[in-house]
Amino acid sequence: MFKNLFSIDIGQTHIEITSYSFFIVLAAILAIAVSIFVLAKRRQNIGKTFAVLLLTATTVVIFARLSHFITNYELYKDDTMRIFAFEYANFDMYIGIVLGCIFGIFICKIFKIDLWKLGDCLAPGLAVGIMFARIGCFLNGCCVGVPTKLPWGISLPIVQKYTGPLSGLLPTHTSALHPTQIYEIIAAFIGLIIVILILKKGFRDGTAGLVFGIIYTTGRLINLPLREAPKFYSLPNYFDPLFYSIALIVLVTILAYRYKDLFINKFRRK
Repeated sequence: MFKNLFSIDIGQTHIEITSYSFFIVLAAILAIAVSIFVLAKRRQNIGKTFAVLLLTATTVVIFARLSHFITNYELYKDDTMRIFAFEYANFDMYIGIVLGCIFGIFICKIFKIDLWKLGDCLAPGLAVGIMFARIGCFLNGCCVGVPTKLPWGISLPIVQKYTGPLSGLLPTHTSALHPTQIYEIIAAFIGLIIVILILKKGFRDGTAGLVFGIIYTTGRLINLPLREAPKFYSLPNYFDPLFYSIALIVLVTILAYRYKDLFINKFRRK
């Protein structure tokens, strides 16, 4: 793995740029850039929408760290102030995104922004951001899968001298593992392609955002048993699959409700 991409010397200060931090920052920049591009292309109010996007993104980060604190309390019990640490690690991004989106619903109402149109515009940027963030995970060697004998399994070197924010969380085995980071990149990429097709075909507002949520959540649910459990995870093993399943049911139900009139008319014609 390539934990350190490059280093910078500023005077007597030596700065190591890790692959994880680099790609996390790059993912955030690209997600925002793509979202603004789609918003402009679909003639949405950039000023108001960017304010909503910024507020929602901030809450995503806060909720992601808070949920990691709750689900991995063993990691924080000796130093609870670590929850406020400024580091590119220790986030539960999926739960953060879900809770951030719920918060975003209320923000949209305050700013009087169409929630469905906004979701469609943000879906491509979210997909791009997820892909680049997972590239960082892959290069860093974190968020790995369980051992596998499949030909595409990857081998990670034993972690010895790494002392960064993920120290103690990285795997120490050398057997071939499921490249779960790549699986998630594939899920996000498939979602991105389908979202682009939906936006081009002119489906109802909200379809693109909901479909991406369904595809990505399904990918996470399938990927879950293939991924190595976090070292300090403190909740029951059934929590994550239950959470993903509930999120998936909610998304499918909302999408079906958006098209309920089509189902009703089709049923009446029969």
